[in-house]
Amino acid sequence: MLRQTLQLLSSCVAVVVVVACTEPPVVTGEGEGEGEGEGEGEGEEPLPPPPFAISSKSAVAWKRQRAVENDLLEALALNKGELCNELGLYSCVDFVHTVPLGGNDPFVKSQYEPLASPTVTSPVALERVVLSGCIARVDKDLAGPAVVFTTLPLGASSVDDVEAEATIDLLARRLLRRDVTADERVKLLELTDDGEGNAVSARDFAILGCVVLGTMAETVLY
Repeated sequence: MLRQTLQLLSSCVAVVVVVACTEPPVVTGEGEGEGEGEGEGEGEEPLPPPPFAISSKSAVAWKRQRAVENDLLEALALNKGELCNELGLYSCVDFVHTVPLGGNDPFVKSQYEPLASPTVTSPVALERVVLSGCIARVDKDLAGPAVVFTTLPLGASSVDDVEAEATIDLLARRLLRRDVTADERVKLLELTDDGEGNAVSARDFAILGCVVLGTMAETVLY
């Protein structure tokens, strides 16, 4: 009985070895899928490079209230007291909108850590701060002497294309630290009229352009 069992096991092992050592058939693929993919992409022009530098890292961070305030004060040549004060008494950045702008107040509001991400009111708070700064700078330049809007007669009832483009370039370099793209320039030039064919005053154009560029995503992300 034992001898028969050993003979059976030896036969099974031999079969396994033969099967394992047998080389599988080589698939050449001749005649299958011939011509597939030929000519794809031929004659297509490569995409043009973007007009700005591409970050080597995909991660971005939220620029919080103090950094936003400092950048805005520098870009518009304003003092801290000239930027958004509630009722002329309470700083929008330090008190009124501290939390939605990414800050925290452990002493008055008992908030010991800032929010991890922007809230639904963060864009509104940012727009209010930027709008107040733009209005303050335009009105100061209108009263003279002009510090930022040196290429635009702020008292004029309309703006021509040359003045508008010069103002756009000036604001972009101050607020974004770069030149505007061709598409951005086209969109910003649309601010010279109210959408119904009526000219916009130079003061209003300056404020609108300042707010649009000052609230772009790249002004609050880095």
